[in-house]
Amino acid sequence: MQHPDISTLEAYAGGSLGGPQLLELGDHIAVCEQCRTQLQSLAFGRPPALDMEPFLGEDSTQHLSEEELAAAAAQPATLDEEARLHLATCSACQGELDAVRRFYTPVIEMRPAAATGAKTRLITPRRFTFAALAAAVAACMVMLPHLLRKPSAPDAPLVAQLQDAGGLLQLDARGKVRSMEPIDPADAELLAQVMSTHTLPAATSVAPGTVVGESLRSASPSADQFDIVSPRAEFTTSMPELHWQSCPGASGYRVEIYDAGFHLVAISPTLTATEWTPLVALMPDRQYRWMVKAITKHGVVTAPQPPAPEGQFEVASARTLDSIATVRKHSPDAHLLLAALYARAGMKSLAQAQVGVFAAANPGSPLAGELAQSLAGPPQSPPSITKPAQ
Repeated sequence: MQHPDISTLEAYAGGSLGGPQLLELGDHIAVCEQCRTQLQSLAFGRPPALDMEPFLGEDSTQHLSEEELAAAAAQPATLDEEARLHLATCSACQGELDAVRRFYTPVIEMRPAAATGAKTRLITPRRFTFAALAAAVAACMVMLPHLLRKPSAPDAPLVAQLQDAGGLLQLDARGKVRSMEPIDPADAELLAQVMSTHTLPAATSVAPGTVVGESLRSASPSADQFDIVSPRAEFTTSMPELHWQSCPGASGYRVEIYDAGFHLVAISPTLTATEWTPLVALMPDRQYRWMVKAITKHGVVTAPQPPAPEGQFEVASARTLDSIATVRKHSPDAHLLLAALYARAGMKSLAQAQVGVFAAANPGSPLAGELAQSLAGPPQSPPSITKPAQ
């Protein structure tokens, strides 16, 4: 904007300019020292100016100008006493000063005092410039994520819906699993595979199987026969649950666990139940054999006995045990996922137990039967563990 002529400045000082022209000229005067000096010289000796409230808003108080706010932000000591007193008592100017300090690099402009020694503070109509700028920046930050967000694709139709993990477990046509609880992406992919194929994954490692050849020596055969149930030819946790059949006429049982070198590593007290869990964790990545000795009136009867296969098992790796323990801790009711994890780890008995719980929660669903069927099959045989020569 060019410098206004004397008549325009006189009209501004007398308050006779229209609103738009008043605002434009006020902006120019706020940054033009020459026009401010001329306006100050014209202001003395004139009658009170026209009421400016219609043009300046609801508050026409002699607030600090923009250059005074800039000076207060950079060097507060340069403000005169009147300006400092006003700033201390005016919440509006304090708010504008905070905005200046956040969004504006202050440039201090020193104004010469009027010839009479009086100080005239010019009212600039753009008192809310920095506050408006702050509001605009905040609005842009709020709206930006919505503007950049891509429209979401409609949900695919469901192809399977089951009860598990404390709620509904669903599979859509895109192969995406939906659950009431958050699922790790890798676990979700495994669940999608199981629900799509109706088959539990095959074990990723070779499970210890039937040993061909010499078995652990047992007591003399007896008419009272029984056998171990599980684990047998599979992987287990470090503290496996051992199950066996009851022996007719037995008054008690004792369980013994041996390592691959046929060293006794765990022995139970005399038991009356047909299950036992060792009190000390077995070593990961190690193969073991176990037997049960029943105490009967005919003497001690040992299971298994030839030609039944030996009770051979292997503790899974530490990494496998940790990953399954994490799921059991955070999602103990995710029976289908646990069945898949156990099956993939070669823990057939534990997988079957989880399938049983899953079947009870989904009566009439053919999936549980198909999953149990997928666990059946001949065990794979690793290198045999043979008893060392006596």
